[in-house]
Amino acid sequence: MKMVYDGKKWLQLREVEDNIEFSEDGMTVKSLHYRLWDSNDKLWEYTAKPNFNYMIPIDGFLSSMNWMEYRLSDGTIGYGTCECGFRLPWDESYFTPGPTRKA
Repeated sequence: MKMVYDGKKWLQLREVEDNIEFSEDGMTVKSLHYRLWDSNDKLWEYTAKPNFNYMIPIDGFLSSMNWMEYRLSDGTIGYGTCECGFRLPWDESYFTPGPTRKA
């Protein structure tokens, strides 16, 4: 169940509409636009743009860390991350031959 906190209580989200635009490299975030409707039909909306990004490779997986500036529909600005993960294709040609591998 997805929830949103309205400053007083937690409300269940009825609908989530997300639009994530990626940069030309296909892995870093260029922009975000989220629209959320809670159980009282109130619309929560925010956009985000990147300030900085970097990649973390972990065992055949690549994590794209995007530090973002978030802006609520009322103009409030905040900062945080947007993380995306990508499974890399397994290809043994990336490895150099070792004692147990033959060229």
